[in-house]
Amino acid sequence: MLYSCTSILSESILHFQDKKYIINDAFKRAIRAFGEYVLIFQLDELIYRLKKVQETHIPKFGYVFAPIIYRDLNRFDTKEYNEVYNRMGNGYDNFFVKSIDYKEQNEWRLLIGGLENPLKPTNGDSFSINIGTLESGHIFQSDIFLNTLKITTPTEV
Repeated sequence: MLYSCTSILSESILHFQDKKYIINDAFKRAIRAFGEYVLIFQLDELIYRLKKVQETHIPKFGYVFAPIIYRDLNRFDTKEYNEVYNRMGNGYDNFFVKSIDYKEQNEWRLLIGGLENPLKPTNGDSFSINIGTLESGHIFQSDIFLNTLKITTPTEV
């Protein structure tokens, strides 16, 4: 099973200042701890390309994706279980729950697995799916990205 983690640029990590959206400091700290580079892309393009490849790919694969739910992992009751661990109803819910300690990462996850059999390596020790080039994809050094990203409001574009 392929297990991918990404962060979502959403209003929970952006704040509006001087007619621009600025990344909050807690998110900056979380990303700096994660790595040297940031790949930014539009989710709808990734899912579209993945879906197109899925139609003809051999071996057959499936995928599921969702934002992470952050919660206190020491508290469990029936109501919380049903709201958090049963929300997707497909057995993958535990992959989409993480300790509240990591909420600043604002993650989104993608799981890819074989439909008929477990996916076997296709590229050395890993499994690869070629979805082509993400037109919206850009790679930045983490610090440059975090210190220079400014999203203007649509009326200012």
